[in-house]
Amino acid sequence: MLGTVLVFVVATAAGLALHLNHPAARRLVGSTLNSALAPVLNGSINLDKVDRIALLSGRVAGMDVTIRDAEGQTVIVARWVSAQIALLPLVRSLIDDGPLLVRLEHVRIDGVDLTLRDDASGVSSLAKTFLPRESPQSQAPSNEQGTPGTGFVVTIDDVSIGHVWAHGSLGSQLMDIELDGLSGCLRVDPDALAGTLRPVAFHARALPIAAGAAVGSVEGVIAFPFAEDQRTTARVSVRARAGDLPVAARATLYGEALVAHIEVPTSPASALSAVVEGLPLLAPVRANIDVSGTLSAVAVKGRVDVGEGHVELAASAKRVELALAVVGLGGHANPR
Repeated sequence: MLGTVLVFVVATAAGLALHLNHPAARRLVGSTLNSALAPVLNGSINLDKVDRIALLSGRVAGMDVTIRDAEGQTVIVARWVSAQIALLPLVRSLIDDGPLLVRLEHVRIDGVDLTLRDDASGVSSLAKTFLPRESPQSQAPSNEQGTPGTGFVVTIDDVSIGHVWAHGSLGSQLMDIELDGLSGCLRVDPDALAGTLRPVAFHARALPIAAGAAVGSVEGVIAFPFAEDQRTTARVSVRARAGDLPVAARATLYGEALVAHIEVPTSPASALSAVVEGLPLLAPVRANIDVSGTLSAVAVKGRVDVGEGHVELAASAKRVELALAVVGLGGHANPR
C-alpha cells in the first residue's frame, strides 16, 4: 500500500512540472518515479502504466504498479489505481525544508495481487519491502508538531480496493485468501505505519482444518513502528464460518503481549466436523476460550459445553498440557 501511495506522489509532482498530459510525458513520469523511489525503500516500485494526470485537480488515474521486495521477487501487482491528491500541502512541502507532505483524499484500486513469502532470514519479505532504507536522515527527530524532520508523511483519508488476492506462504503455513470490498485509512511516516481496516468480506482456503476453507469478515487497526525498540499494537475482530460452524474472535496485540477471545455459539455436534474430523460428540456444542500471554508462550483457558455437560480447558502453547475437568458428559459423548 505504501508503495502505491508513493507512486501517486511522484507521478503528480512530475505531472505538474511537465504541464502536459501526453503519453511521452506519462512515460517520463514513470521513469522519474522509478529513479526517485530507488533510494527510499528496501524494495522497488515500478510504474508500469499511467493513463491520465490531471494537472490542475491533482488527480492521477489508470495506473498499474508492480512492487518487488529487496530480493527482487514480485510481492504486489496493483491494477487501475486512481487517487485524488491535496495539492496545496504537497506544493508547500516541495518548497520547504521539511518532509514531503502528502494527503490523499481518495484512493481507488480495482484489484491487487499480493504474494506472501519469507525472505532468506525467515521474515515476511512484504513487511520489509516498505521499511525505509537506513540512512542518517531516517534517524532525524520529529519536530514539535510530531511531523518527522525529514522524509515523507503520507495520509490516506479513504482507500478502497475492489478485490485482493493474497497467496503464498508465511513460515510453513500456506496462504490463499480473497477479500472483496476492502476499505480503510492509512498514515505512513519515517517513524511508523498506522492504519484502520473497515469490515471486509474474506474467503480463506488452504486452512489446516477439515473443511479446508472458511468465509467471513474481518476488521481491525494497527500501529507498526519502524524502530526495533518500539512496540507494534494491533486490534482485530473476525467473524467466520467453516462449513456449518460459526466462530467469532477478537484479539489485541501490544508488542509481544497477546490477549484474545474465541466464541463458538451453540452448534450441532456435526458442525464441528468442519474443523476436526472424527470427534465422538452427539449433543450440541458451545465454546468460550480465552488466550493470553506472549507470541512465544500462549496460555489457553476456556469452557466447552456439550449438551448438559461441559469440559474445562487449560493449555500451554509451549508444552501442551491439557487439564480436563469433565463434568457430566454421560450419553452426550460417543465412546467409539
